[in-house]
Amino acid sequence: MDAHDIRVVRKTGLGLIWLFFLFVVILSVGWFIFTMLSRPAALVDRVTDPDRIIANYEWFEEAYNDCLALDAKIATTAQQIESQFKDLPKDRSGWSRQDRDAWNQWQTTLNGQRSQRQNIVAEYNAKSKLITRQLWKSPNLPYQLEIIDDETRGAE
Repeated sequence: MDAHDIRVVRKTGLGLIWLFFLFVVILSVGWFIFTMLSRPAALVDRVTDPDRIIANYEWFEEAYNDCLALDAKIATTAQQIESQFKDLPKDRSGWSRQDRDAWNQWQTTLNGQRSQRQNIVAEYNAKSKLITRQLWKSPNLPYQLEIIDDETRGAE
């Protein structure tokens, strides 16, 4: 083999290496483009999955009804506190220990109910803003639930 043949073999070898490298790059770019183009389809499949649609619909219905139930419980608890302690003086320092303990227990219950309602409202409102969730919420339900504080409720 002379020097010319060696150069031809070298050029051919380098050409094959570059050709292989170019093939790998094209294959990689093609795979990347394919995966990028298939992601929206995967998202649509995920969002429109019947089980997810039903779960989202049911979650909003349950959360809304839980909030309504808590509103009723809060109102009932506030009324019970009002009726049970209306005859006692506003200054609790003169109350018996039993009355103070009962007051504290009722207030703890009322605060727990309010806290539970606030948690439901916060989660409902957050999920209402998510496009993948709000699509499947009943149009009969409000977009957001109202956050009620003591000033909104009045003196309870």
